[in-house]
Amino acid sequence: MAAVQGDAPVPFPHLIAVLVGVALPQVGSSVRARRAHAGDAREPLGWRILLPVALTATALGTLFGSTEVVTFAFTEQLGRQVLAGPLLATWALGSLLAGVATGSVPWRASPTRRLRLGAGAMACAMLPLPFVTSIPALGAALFVAGFAIAPTLIAMVAVVEAHVPASRLTEGISWSTTGLTAGIAPGAAVAGRLVDRDGTSAGFTVPLAAGVVAVTVALFVRSAESGHP
Repeated sequence: MAAVQGDAPVPFPHLIAVLVGVALPQVGSSVRARRAHAGDAREPLGWRILLPVALTATALGTLFGSTEVVTFAFTEQLGRQVLAGPLLATWALGSLLAGVATGSVPWRASPTRRLRLGAGAMACAMLPLPFVTSIPALGAALFVAGFAIAPTLIAMVAVVEAHVPASRLTEGISWSTTGLTAGIAPGAAVAGRLVDRDGTSAGFTVPLAAGVVAVTVALFVRSAESGHP
């Protein structure tokens, strides 16, 4: 497809978010504490929570994959394809800064609420993309959109950590990351097809739609902690 010919993939911004989340002291200590109190490995995995989390992750993966492809196509359309990498790096920078900030704030909101808010923020951040007409405008939009990535994915890991049995925590997190990865290729394919047929503005509707799906599915994630929704 025209959007990606001759270009090697660049690292997805969500990878930076995951690294930041793993490095957070409060996340690491919480995970270690739960592992120390791990029970029977045959405990139920908790699909009532895990399934909507995994589906939310799939929608977010679709958002990531489609945004990358359309960004390449957008720069190619303007004859500035060399700027695709820096644009996506700007997206990743926003995520990195947000990840650092997330680790520095003592959150009162539950992980479930933070996941919903983060998914909603990512959907809203995609709204301007179909209307951008210049490289600086796209760079600004991606930088702002990046601020929703790390907090959302960190909240997603926290939801899994809070509800999956400690003895199966790695398995639970693997399901959410598998969902994330599973959404990337379909998102890229659908966006690439739309770009080839209707142009980049149409292509940018794919991450927008994926963001809407993500926040909708996230509403079905129910917290078991203290009766909070």
